[in-house]
Amino acid sequence: NNWYISEPLPSGIAEIDDAIGKHGIAGAKRAIDAELGRTAKRVVNEICTAYEKKGVPLVWMIPEFNLRDWRDPLTNAPYLPDGLNKEWLQLMDEAECALRDRDLTRAETLAKRMVEIDGGVCVAGLYILAECRRHANDIESERNYLSLARDATSWDLSRETVPRPYSAMQNAVREQTSKHNIQVIDLPAVFKEHLKGGIADRSLFLDYCHLTTEGIQVAMGAAAACVLRALKGVDRPWYAYLSEHVAPSPETEAEALLLAAITNAHCSQPRDLVEYFCTRALNFSPHVAEWMINYLELQTTRSAPPRMSKAEDQMWKSGSPLMRNLLRLNRKRLDRMLLKVCLDTLEQAGVDARKRVEQLCLDEHSVAHNPTDLLDYYYLSAADQPQEMVWLHRNERYRSTAEYYRAYWPESRFIFVGEAGSAVGLCLTCRLPKSTAPGQAVRLSLNGRQQLKIAVDSEWTTFDINLPGAAVHNGLNELVISWPMPEFESRTALEKARLKIIERKFPDFYPVFGEIHSFTALDGRKASTYSHAVQTESSLVEVA
Repeated sequence: NNWYISEPLPSGIAEIDDAIGKHGIAGAKRAIDAELGRTAKRVVNEICTAYEKKGVPLVWMIPEFNLRDWRDPLTNAPYLPDGLNKEWLQLMDEAECALRDRDLTRAETLAKRMVEIDGGVCVAGLYILAECRRHANDIESERNYLSLARDATSWDLSRETVPRPYSAMQNAVREQTSKHNIQVIDLPAVFKEHLKGGIADRSLFLDYCHLTTEGIQVAMGAAAACVLRALKGVDRPWYAYLSEHVAPSPETEAEALLLAAITNAHCSQPRDLVEYFCTRALNFSPHVAEWMINYLELQTTRSAPPRMSKAEDQMWKSGSPLMRNLLRLNRKRLDRMLLKVCLDTLEQAGVDARKRVEQLCLDEHSVAHNPTDLLDYYYLSAADQPQEMVWLHRNERYRSTAEYYRAYWPESRFIFVGEAGSAVGLCLTCRLPKSTAPGQAVRLSLNGRQQLKIAVDSEWTTFDINLPGAAVHNGLNELVISWPMPEFESRTALEKARLKIIERKFPDFYPVFGEIHSFTALDGRKASTYSHAVQTESSLVEVA
């Protein structure tokens, strides 16, 4: 199931470069999809030929993906020709509003125009179309749009996506295996039959590709049917081998579901999906409540070094191998959504941990106690804008050459922990791209209310700002910076991206709306003020 584009060979780079030059990003996607298909055919042919020569029966399973429930993070469109980026953003805003208002006809019309403009290389329009078809109970069209969305970002060499079985791979395997005398389990077809025509979802998948107990039972029922047919000549349908008795214990099931909730939360999946796995985990075995609380405390506590916190020590001592694996792979972050979901789920199950965890969050992270670097991975991850974190990426292939924050959306979100009534000071060093017209203003909002606007230009400038205590919530607060619209110089930008691909450097495929060198939140009572600083209770103030 882990098919992806590895580092392209020189011939592949030349092909991608040529495709971008002639047809833009949509051309690059077609070139990369074609390479995926060629790779799949070569792999299938080599393996099938090797087994045929030895006379060994072979069963090939074509993998499936969690189409209905998994959502890739939305990205802005890459550089589009003819200045179409502005129209695309306007269409997206209008389509999302229409979908919220259940004006499905208008939402569908707008989303189709989005896909026409971007050439099917973005997920946003495709997800809107799938949602419209779901409301219309048109399952096959919904499945088609979700499949296109799964395949949409195959071209993007600038960011890491979860592995998946692309359509180009699935179709190539189907075509190539038909030329050999082997049995094939087409898992997409098997799952469709199992779900009585439905779309693969959370009942079969824990995340994007890892199977639930039910998914394993169905897949292995199909495998058993093929193996027995090959070795014993027994010809029975796959569903004859399904057995609910072959399953993990309730305790193991509960731990796997909790891990699924954590994985989905960390991969920017919808809240309802995280809630679903948390609730099911507690229903299978109440013992995971303690794990939830310990994990929340582990993620919230930053004062103790790794492996030395009380919560982590307890988890190592009492945990199963499955849960210890979580500790080995865990990277601490401010789990905003997971924290809320777990506390709500625990409360519904009769376990009250809210006051304890929320107080710990204040004690450890309140800006009234210590300044907070809003660009630190720990806090930036809570904003749920994964593309903006590319400059912090550990993998050099996906790490931006810019050693500072870049905004790839018209809005940038930041999270800090504050105390109601306590003013917050901000120290912001930022600039606008040179392609932005002079005299533009950057707007800053706190918890949904606009506070001020700042005159920013293309030179790095530091602003010291005081936000009134009346606007600050107790606990988690959200800052939003709204950037002005730049001019989209697509031709020049894509030429630079092509050159970087050839040089095997990070390619900048996406427009940048603003850049931040540093961003700190601190106690407003201690914040220094300068001539351009502002302290106000009004809703909008100019910053000179």
